[in-house]
Amino acid sequence: MHSIEPGTRVVIRNLPIECDEEQLKGTLERFGLVVCCNLLKGREDLSLSCAFAQFYKSSQAQLFISTFNSMQIGRKTLEVHQCPAFHPTTRCLYIHKFHPNTTEPQLFTYFSRYGMILHTSKRDTFAFVEFATCQAAAKAICDGDGRLIEGFRWNVTYFESQKERYGSLNRVWSERNVVLYALPRETNERLLETVCKQFGAIQSLRVKTRQGNVTGFVCFETIEGVAKALQGPIVVLGVKVRAAKWVPKEVCGDKENTQQSACLYID
Repeated sequence: MHSIEPGTRVVIRNLPIECDEEQLKGTLERFGLVVCCNLLKGREDLSLSCAFAQFYKSSQAQLFISTFNSMQIGRKTLEVHQCPAFHPTTRCLYIHKFHPNTTEPQLFTYFSRYGMILHTSKRDTFAFVEFATCQAAAKAICDGDGRLIEGFRWNVTYFESQKERYGSLNRVWSERNVVLYALPRETNERLLETVCKQFGAIQSLRVKTRQGNVTGFVCFETIEGVAKALQGPIVVLGVKVRAAKWVPKEVCGDKENTQQSACLYID
């Protein structure tokens, strides 16, 4: 049985109108085993010229993205990038970074292509759209997030309450932290930054000494930096140090059995 790695969802935009699912799946399978492939259709079964797919391995997804992103097919330029995780029960979206002159009726018209809309609300610089189904909301994110419209690149995400939003930010933040154990006593933050920046850009860093033990905490800007640091080796003042992902206190010692969902099939 194959396990699905993180970062394996991709979205393909600006597909030729004549492209069908079987053709697309055949192209995807040149890069590896495919979990699913869905050519997205909006209201009245009209093609959105957009597709969602998922591989089993992140390396396969990255290779597909680097190969096809910005490829010219006729008059169309493909846009291929990683797709955000779908929320299986959320129908309400948060939209911002659109043109300041965009009106609520224009937002309604634009998003109605994905499915029935129950409610829209626009404030000064952001808006909310509630769909009748979760599938329509997922399609809107898959096709609409990052779209360049009137010179503005729209940001389309799931709506989250303030509590949920802070929780999501904390989860993302914790995923980018690495702990370095048993550092040499002479280690300082400037030295540790010099050693660790080879793995990726650093957001923050600190060195803590407790009972004679020196520990480093490094927050990278990307999870790729974390992966490279964990692969190591990390050598500080000639000493090879042990690195591990940072784990919040509230989950230390817990054994969690997490089963990653294959994907959300968008009908």
